[in-house]
Amino acid sequence: MYTLAKHIIIAMLCVIVLVMAQASGLAATYYLSPTGNDTTGNGSLASPWFTLQRANQSATPGTLVLVQPGTYNYSSTNTLSASGSSGGGYITYAANGAVTLNFTNAGADGIDVTGSHVIIDGFNITGVSTPYTIYVSNASDVQVRACNIVPPMMVSNS
Repeated sequence: MYTLAKHIIIAMLCVIVLVMAQASGLAATYYLSPTGNDTTGNGSLASPWFTLQRANQSATPGTLVLVQPGTYNYSSTNTLSASGSSGGGYITYAANGAVTLNFTNAGADGIDVTGSHVIIDGFNITGVSTPYTIYVSNASDVQVRACNIVPPMMVSNS
């Protein structure tokens, strides 16, 4: 009897530790590369994705998306709909060196943000002609930090 009770207590402690580890914000880090692939990549450093939008599909509160150096030529808007949270942390999309996001989709936004608690940090953003380089809609607490937008275009929050 004593051994069975001991095993049950150990099993319960293991479950508690696992639940606490998940709740404590052990968030993922994903990687993007100019040579990454949204279809075959898994977001790891060895097998990165290509678009912010693909990383967004796996992002949860506290996620860090590190965008490796280089130029990313995007032909469509990247939509960031996943939300961070005040308790779980922001979802951060950060340049990990010199990163240029070049949008060639004339007449469309570069980045549409509909998720809250999002940080966009350190990018050179080029090629967007109209209407908005970064468009924030129905979202709160979105931060754009240290981004260089060429030509200077609007960052909008509606």
